[in-house]
Amino acid sequence: QAAPPQTPPTQTQEPPAGRRLGEGRRGGEMPGGLRLDEVQQIVDGWEIATAEKMLELTDQQYVPFLQQLRRLQNGRRQQLMQRQRMLNMLRQTLNQQPALEDAAVDTRVKQFDDQERRLQQELQSLHAAIDGVLTPRQRARFRVLQEQMERRKLEVLSRAMRAGG
Repeated sequence: QAAPPQTPPTQTQEPPAGRRLGEGRRGGEMPGGLRLDEVQQIVDGWEIATAEKMLELTDQQYVPFLQQLRRLQNGRRQQLMQRQRMLNMLRQTLNQQPALEDAAVDTRVKQFDDQERRLQQELQSLHAAIDGVLTPRQRARFRVLQEQMERRKLEVLSRAMRAGG
């Protein structure tokens, strides 16, 4: 049984076919008529499919890796929301009238910094769980893949925003 050709570790795949970003906009949707949760599902699936090919996972690695990658994806999403809430709190602090005393502002900045440290530690823990499933070469490929995926997501989003007006 011949294995399908492997994608070289230096390339990422295009997002799955389907409705394209940039094909018009309806109320509450992204530029391609897709809801944000649909876009997240597409990107998550794209990341999983690309990782599976680039990392050349064994049958024994596949399920544990998939479980840990999904935890990482969910963790990143939750962390982004938490960070956004904290930034909104800082923004409100700065816009508050009458202006807060410096000590109160400093307290909120420290809360933000503490939250950032906690989020970073959680992210490291999620990455360590994935690392526990992978070989050293696969871990290196996964780091490269993560960077490539972030870059490609930004490119796709940029094109979608331009196409959506």
